[in-house]
Amino acid sequence: MTRWKFVISASVLATCAYLASAQSFVVDPSGVEVDTRGFQVVRCAPMAYPLKAIPDKIEGTVVANLTLNDKGHVTDAWIVSGPMELRSQVLASVLDWRFVTNATGAQVEIRFELPVDSSPSDREDVVKLPPRLPAIFSRTDAVLLPEILRERVLKAITLREGQMVTAADLIGAVEAARAADEHVRCKIVTNEEGAVSIQAGLSVALGCCLPAFGEVSPAPKRIHVSENAEKKNLIRKTPPPYPELARDAGIRGPVKFRAVIGKYGCVQNVNLISGHPFLVREAQDAVMDWLYRPTLVNGEPVEVVTTIEVDFRVDSGQ
Repeated sequence: MTRWKFVISASVLATCAYLASAQSFVVDPSGVEVDTRGFQVVRCAPMAYPLKAIPDKIEGTVVANLTLNDKGHVTDAWIVSGPMELRSQVLASVLDWRFVTNATGAQVEIRFELPVDSSPSDREDVVKLPPRLPAIFSRTDAVLLPEILRERVLKAITLREGQMVTAADLIGAVEAARAADEHVRCKIVTNEEGAVSIQAGLSVALGCCLPAFGEVSPAPKRIHVSENAEKKNLIRKTPPPYPELARDAGIRGPVKFRAVIGKYGCVQNVNLISGHPFLVREAQDAVMDWLYRPTLVNGEPVEVVTTIEVDFRVDSGQ
């Protein structure tokens, strides 16, 4: 979860975050701090402490240079300095960031500092390894994941049945699952024969959890809101240009997306539900620039999953 370093009430933060001046912020409360050096971030992919760096007590600062397009999206990134074991985590995260700026480039500084007690067994988000390794790998069990995530996680975990796996193999598999979606949590189970398997489920960040993982949550971090209800929160709507090819061919109609709206009202990602292929690109580019009033639950901003429809009509130019 992202939390800002300066102190401000949740309701004021939710209303003003989009326009506020940039500050350094903590992306992961377990020792990862990001300094945007004066640039305001409106979309920030989560960044966790790399699991492989924890046993070796690797800490340090990673500096990255970013190339931005005219909409503030990061189109390229490269590492200027920092420990090799920490660099890949930074690159994987910053390539999904978005800034509010007219600049064509930015530089960010990410500081990784292990907590005082940072052994893997004491951290909730780090899986406990079995005592006897290497061992035979049995399978990946993702039955508790929603179908939309199951295929992604199974593809990310490349371990195969019958493979002899080490601690590094299992840690890599857990990292891959977490990279597929920040809300995925894994548990390693050993059967009577000593073979190991991975169970994948959701953390409480999506409002559901695996009791066996021992996680609890006082409030949801993401909620589902109907399209009509979320329309009332829309405060900036960028109309898409009508594709000339589609207009000339008389193609019209709605394009529907399943969208995730971030805590502070920015559209984080969209998945196509339906729509003519000639209309999809312009509709998606427009929707990614829309801005919504933050949704609060118990005074705290939450992510919203909703449906967005963009209607193209030849007679109106959209």
